[in-house]
Amino acid sequence: MYEIPPTIEQIREWKEIYKKYRPELIPNKKTAKDLIFYLNMKYPIEEVESEEMKQAIVDTIKANRIYAKKCPMGRKLNVIVYRIPNQGEAAYLYEHQKREWKDMPIMVGIELETAYMTVKGSTELWEELVAFQGLDQEDMKSYNLVANYIKCLKKYNADGDILL
Repeated sequence: MYEIPPTIEQIREWKEIYKKYRPELIPNKKTAKDLIFYLNMKYPIEEVESEEMKQAIVDTIKANRIYAKKCPMGRKLNVIVYRIPNQGEAAYLYEHQKREWKDMPIMVGIELETAYMTVKGSTELWEELVAFQGLDQEDMKSYNLVANYIKCLKKYNADGDILL
């Protein structure tokens, strides 16, 4: 979940993490249904019917080389968008929102076929879901995805919040 392009130093760091951890990784990516189940068990969720949001997610998938390869040929992508209300366990996410996202609802978009996932409004939730979701064989070819997964995994394993 990047708002600004990475620096050369960040890219160098990602490549070092990739080199160190990639040989230890095995494919463990959860399905879209697993993500939805996890979200539903941990947070209150409300499905949002927004064709505009769904299309933005489809466009992002198709524009991203790694995710575009996973698109089923000849089939329309199926996106579900959820709003995470500021209640129950989700209150923590709202308390820790970045200043620029204050008063913005937290939204999660998930494509059912590719398991592409995006979060708007909460870096905390995005990191948690990255750690939970894992990586597939194709994801593990990307130093960026591997480095982000390792960082998120370390953060949430330390807290004991993610069971793998």
